[in-house]
Amino acid sequence: MKTCTTFGLEASWPIRILAILVAFVLSFGLQAQTKFVPGNSGGGASSASDNVIKGVRIFPNPVKDVLNISLVSPQDGSVEIYDRKMTLRKQTKINQYEKLVSIDMADLEGGTYYVVRILQGHKMYTAQVRKL
Repeated sequence: MKTCTTFGLEASWPIRILAILVAFVLSFGLQAQTKFVPGNSGGGASSASDNVIKGVRIFPNPVKDVLNISLVSPQDGSVEIYDRKMTLRKQTKINQYEKLVSIDMADLEGGTYYVVRILQGHKMYTAQVRKL
C-alpha cells in the first residue's frame, strides 16, 4: 500500500482522506459559528479555541488574482488551499518572520475554495474563499 506523510506521520491514503474530511467537517462547524470572522474562536470549548490561530485576516474575499493572509503572530507553518472536491490545489510555507503571505490564485478556476487551512505549530485556522 502506498503511504504519504500527513501531519509529519506516515499514513495510508484512507487515513489521509479521513484526516482531511475531519478537518473539513470541523472547519465548517467552526465557520458556521464564526461566519468566517478571522480570529474568532467560535466560542467553543476552551481546548478547541486554544488550538485556533487568532488574529488572522484573509483578503480580498472574493479574490481575483492574489490572496493575502495577514498574521498577527508569525511563526513557521504552512497554508493549504483545497477545492470543493478536497483536492489540494495550492500550498506554501510560512517562515517565522512573515506577517503577510501572498498566494497567486490567478491560475485557479473561479469558484469556492472550501478550506484555506493555515497551520502554525499545533494551531490551525480555516476559512472559505471565493475565487472570481
